[in-house]
Formats: sequence, C-alpha cells, structure tokens
Amino acid sequence: MAMAYLCVLSVTSAVLAVVHRLDQDTYQRLLRSRSTNLAGLRSRPLYVLVASAFWLERGTFPQTAAAVAALLAPLERVAGPRPALGVFASGHVGASLLVAGGLLLGQRAGLVGGHVTEAVDVGASYGLIACAAVLAATARAHRRWPLVGGLLAPLVLAAVRTPDFTAAGHLIAAGIGLACVRYLRLSYPLAGAIPSGPSGPACQPRFTGSG
Repeated sequence: MAMAYLCVLSVTSAVLAVVHRLDQDTYQRLLRSRSTNLAGLRSRPLYVLVASAFWLERGTFPQTAAAVAALLAPLERVAGPRPALGVFASGHVGASLLVAGGLLLGQRAGLVGGHVTEAVDVGASYGLIACAAVLAATARAHRRWPLVGGLLAPLVLAAVRTPDFTAAGHLIAAGIGLACVRYLRLSYPLAGAIPSGPSGPACQPRFTGSG
C-alpha cells in the first residue's frame, strides 16, 4: 500500500511541477479544486476528502515520501494494510473535518477571515502524523513516553508560534492517532522497525505542507 501510494504521489507531483511551470494560475486552481477547504467540503465533500491526500504542494514530495517510508510503511508491516490504511484515513479525514468545523464556527463568530474558505489544503501530513502517533504510543514502555513527547512537543510549539488551521490539524491528527491505539492489537512495532538518527526518533514529523 505504501509503495502504491508513493507511486501515485510521484505522478501527481510531476504533473503539478509541469503545470506550475506552464501556468501558475492553473496550478493554484488545480490545488484548490482538490482542497479540503470550506468551499470544497460544501460542494464535493467526498471527492476532496479523498483527492486531497493524493496531491502535494510543489516542493513537498521529498519530505512526504520520506515520511511515508518512515511511518506508513512500518505501520503497514506490523499492523497490516487495512489497519494502517484505517489509521491514515482516520487522521486525514478526521482532522480535515474537525479543522473545517472549527473554521466554520470561527467565521460565524467573526474570528476567522473569509480567505480560508478557498485556502489550499492538500497533502498527507494529517494521516502520516496519525501513523506516527500510533507507532510512538505502541513502542516499548521505556521508549513510549519519550517518543510520544517527541512527537507532540514540536506540534504544540508550532501551534503556539503559528496558530493556523494547519498547526491545529496536526495536533488533532496526533490525537486521533493516539485514540486509534486502543483499537489496534500491536506489540512494540517500533522494536527495530524505525531507526533513530542523531537528531532524534525518525517518527518525529517534519512537514511543510498542509493536511
């Protein structure tokens, strides 16, 4: 599943790279038509909830591909394709809908500007963060809390520094992933599955795009 997903992302990213060179207006329209923004969720909710996961903003494919290999692929190995897909989809769809609900309430209260209605909101980060949360929360006991803390700390810091809908979505996605743990029968999936680098555990996400 992870390899097939990477293949689709590579194709759509290549298409976007060509379109961006030819016509930036068309590039923006293409992304907006697949975004889980308020306009898209009002007009074509099912379509944008699925399509948004298969399109990335220009320049974000390398880090997304690395995150898929480090997070979705190991979860697929230890839990199976269907549970891994369930976690990813729950994070992506759940965070997208909850963020949209928050934006709608914010607009009605006059706290959020109208520009977010058609904002670009595509990418895999919500789903991948949910996968990271599952992997971290099901690690061995002595690694579990450092990994969970290492995942949540930068997300909270980002939300404090830049309190936008993307940062909120990342935190929500992490919470959804942690909630998924109780429904999965996993035993220490991080044991040898994901190596740690000099800067910390590989499950710590570094995303530049949206959900």
